[in-house]
Amino acid sequence: MRDVKGPLVILEYPGGKEGGMTAEWYWEQVLEGALVDYYKLMKKDQPNFQFQQDGTPSHCVKTTTEWFNKHHIPLFPYPPSSPDLSLIEPVWHILKSKLHDYKHQPTTYNELCAAIFEVWDNIDYNDIDKFINCMPEVVQAVIDAKDGHTQY
Repeated sequence: MRDVKGPLVILEYPGGKEGGMTAEWYWEQVLEGALVDYYKLMKKDQPNFQFQQDGTPSHCVKTTTEWFNKHHIPLFPYPPSSPDLSLIEPVWHILKSKLHDYKHQPTTYNELCAAIFEVWDNIDYNDIDKFINCMPEVVQAVIDAKDGHTQY
């Protein structure tokens, strides 16, 4: 479905030596916190809607897979080491670029969060659709490169 952006979630966890993203935080903040309702909304208009996640450990543990099975949310396969096939990567690039050019650089955590949400809300759907529209060419380029580097 075009012209739809999923909810943006700013993850909160200790990070660093104190620990990175755990499966529990992922379920709580992303899956239960945002994905379930978004999936239900998307499923109404897009019966074949699938969710894609990358190979981050919190995404790959057995309990996360079980969570998706329990909620009947199909996963779109994510080939290992293929960031070219992720539609979110170029969108992150847009977000970071627009945040870099933001009207005033945030100086506090709350200002940063507010700026990120504002920038996310203002990303043009046409910019996202460009990546969706060229995906057949991206897939072919990955196949031709035998999973090696591509121009994407």
